Amino acid sequence: LAPQLPPLPIPHRSEHVQTIAPVDIPRLAKLNITASVQPIHLIDDRDLVDRYWDERGQNTYAFRSFFEAGVRLAFGSDAPVADPNPFVGIHAALARRQPNDSRPPWQPNQRLGLEPIIHAYTLGAAQATGWDRVIGSLTPGKRADLIVLDRDIFVLAQSPDTIDEIAQARPL
Repeated sequence: LAPQLPPLPIPHRSEHVQTIAPVDIPRLAKLNITASVQPIHLIDDRDLVDRYWDERGQNTYAFRSFFEAGVRLAFGSDAPVADPNPFVGIHAALARRQPNDSRPPWQPNQRLGLEPIIHAYTLGAAQATGWDRVIGSLTPGKRADLIVLDRDIFVLAQSPDTIDEIAQARPL
C-alpha cells in the first residue's frame, strides 16, 4: 500500500473549465481537482459557442453538473480581462444571460441556486488557494471578511422580474 500523504496546502485545480467532456466531470470530483471557472465569460461566450461548437457546446459552463458530481467549484472574475464586479458574475451564473437580455437563460439545466454560487465565490475560492483556514466563511477563528449590500440579492434571485438587479448590487 502507498503511504497516506497529507492534503496539499493548495489543492490541484484546473483553470477556465469552461468546457469539459461529461466523462471528465466525475473524474475531477474523484481526484479532488477544483474547477476554477469565471461565470462572467458565460455571457460573452454564449453566442460563439452556439454558432461554432455544435453539440460540444452543451458541455460549457456546466455548473450544475459540477455541483451534482461533487466537484469543488471556485468562481472568480478573471480581472483584468473581465469586469471584476462579482455581482455581474453572480448574475451570470444564476440567470445564464446578460442583464436585460430578453432571451431565455442559456442552457438553463446548468443553472445553480444563489447559495452554491456564493459558496463558489467565497469558500470555494478560498479552498482553491489554500486560504480556507483563514477566509471564505464566517467561522470562529477566521477573518471577519463580510459586506452589507444595498439590496437583498436572495430576494431578487427569486423572481425573473428582479433577477437582473443582482448585477447592480453594491456594498454599503
